[in-house]
Parts: sequence; structure tokens; C-alpha cells
Amino acid sequence: MFKLFTFFAFILLSIQVHADDETSLRLLIWKNYFPGELIEAFESEYNVNIEQVFYETDELKDEILINTNGGEGLDVVIGSRVSFEEYAKQGWLMKYKPGAIPNIANIDQHWLPKGNLADYSLPYLWGTIGIAYRTDKVGRPFNSWSDLFQPTENMKQRVMMINDSRETIGLALKSLGYSVNSNDNKELQAAEQLLKAQRPYVLSYSYTKLDKTASLARGNIWAAMVYNGDGI
Repeated sequence: MFKLFTFFAFILLSIQVHADDETSLRLLIWKNYFPGELIEAFESEYNVNIEQVFYETDELKDEILINTNGGEGLDVVIGSRVSFEEYAKQGWLMKYKPGAIPNIANIDQHWLPKGNLADYSLPYLWGTIGIAYRTDKVGRPFNSWSDLFQPTENMKQRVMMINDSRETIGLALKSLGYSVNSNDNKELQAAEQLLKAQRPYVLSYSYTKLDKTASLARGNIWAAMVYNGDGI
């Protein structure tokens, strides 16, 4: 199981450039993170229009921020802790004022970011990555990440992997017994070879759909790397 921590932070350039625009709020965010009813209720209560700019991978999020000079035109970005550490170093994030966010008092101290991120971001949620698989297809239990990264011969073109290099490489490392955050060249090369060997078994690097058209439901995919919310 691989834990994920999702944070939100304020984009510095946008706050400076658009400080007089109090009628709109632009979020850089994954799809399906906020229910539509919540967005509507917020807009109604605070008389503001929320525009959501969606991304599908951390790489695409980084590309959007780079192409907008560190987020110019955006107000809030939601993403992983790892990427935020780099954003803070680049000077893309604005320090928040604790007094302006009273609900911080409702967050357990255990979840609040430490170190460089303490003044720039707040936790929104946390989750895990796991394996969803068709018991009627694979014919055996999946007990470790090795079952996904080193599948049996009958699973060619039956595997789906998340389209995110950080998470895919991290879990390839974990399946080999290494840290998901390893910077060791030999360990990274071993993960690279593992992913190359797995490639013939992978039908797609993408994300599972959340309806009856999902590849897992239709039987095209027998095992998939998924976020816990999607798997449930």
C-alpha cells in the first residue's frame, strides 16, 4: 500500500496580479475532487465564480505551471506534497495567513505539513494506491506488488498502470524491496528494467473509469494499479 497526501496551496503570481478580481477563483486540480453541489454552494454563499482547470498527471500539472510562468492566472493549486516542495523552492507559492483560515483548528496536528511547506500549504485529503483485480480472471490472489509488476504469462495486455511516473516508478522500487523515494542509481536502473519487462503485459497507462464501461468491469483489464477512491 502506497500512501498519498494531497495538499492545496496558493499561487503567488496569481494573487499578486489578480488581487483586485474578487469575483473569480481559478483552481488547478484533478477531476472529481470536489462535488458539483459543493462548488455551487460555495459560489452562492461567497458570490464568486469558481473555474476548475483540470490535469490528469503530475507531469501535466508541472507543464501547466511552467507554461504560465509559475501559475500566473491561477489562484489555488491542489496536488501532491512532493511537487509542492519544489514549487516553494521556485517561489511559486504564497505564504498563507493562519488567521484567515480558522478551520485549520479542525485539522489534527499530525497531518499538518512540516518544514518548508508549513507556511505554504494545507492538507486536503490522503489516500492510498493499491491493486484492483478480477478474481474470476486471474485465478489467484494478488499478495504483493510483485504480482502486478511480474505478472504471469496469461496476463499479456491485461494490465493497466497509472499514468504517473512518480507513482509507477516508486511502486516498482517498492516491489523490488527498495524505498519508493530511492535516489540510488542502481536501484533506479533495476526499477527501469522491471518496468521494461512488464511493458508487454500492459494494455494502457491510464486511469480506470468509474462506471460500467471501465475496462476492469468489461474484462479487458484483469489487474490495475488504482487509487483507493477509484477502486472502491
